[in-house]
Amino acid sequence: MNDHGCLIIGATGGIGRSLAARLAARGCRLYIHGRDSKRLETAASELRRAGASQVYTLEQELSGRDDIHELISKIKPHREMIDGLVISYGPIRESSLSRENLEDSSFILDMNVLLPLGLIQFLGPVMASNGFGRIVVMGGTASDHNRAYRKIPVYGAAKYALNSIVRSASAEFAASGVTVNAVLPGYVKTEYYSKKSLDTLKKSGKLLEPEKISDIIEYLMSFRSSAVNGSIINAGAGLEW
Repeated sequence: MNDHGCLIIGATGGIGRSLAARLAARGCRLYIHGRDSKRLETAASELRRAGASQVYTLEQELSGRDDIHELISKIKPHREMIDGLVISYGPIRESSLSRENLEDSSFILDMNVLLPLGLIQFLGPVMASNGFGRIVVMGGTASDHNRAYRKIPVYGAAKYALNSIVRSASAEFAASGVTVNAVLPGYVKTEYYSKKSLDTLKKSGKLLEPEKISDIIEYLMSFRSSAVNGSIINAGAGLEW
């Protein structure tokens, strides 16, 4: 895989960082995005030592639509060299529908729908013209079908919409060697949970290690996964949510 370049959005922690380490060990060329310069450079150094052929860093805050455009502008010089895209970023906010305000709702929708949509629109056609590409997005836990949410209604709606984008993109690029899939993780052990939350999840038996999810994504990024396209893959270990 050392001839391949993969862009990972959200590469400095959790699933994104776990996947980046795996791809580095395979000698891939990596384009890693993060929002904190120190963490980004630390991750880049580790990935170079792990075997990545090249590592490019893309520092960009993601708090609104202008940031999405800015990120895409930073990716543009590398566009022709990227044949893999993994979006391991999608903020969540707990609030009932009646208490949520429009500004916060817009942020959740922008980051969970417009960000992946924009990146797929930007990189997908180039991958298709080159005859190969792999795109994987992170869906929401158990968001494989439309359901009611009391605490995360906007996030749930965004992730359900993302599933539709994945299936539409997979159909558009199906004959071009590009696959587009969504992985729906369960509760994954990352630094974004508080210690209290992690302890509670661990006791419940629902807490997964990031490597369990990067196992799946690594396969989806490979040549061997060409028949898997437009799939919405539940990765919650079969637990009830």
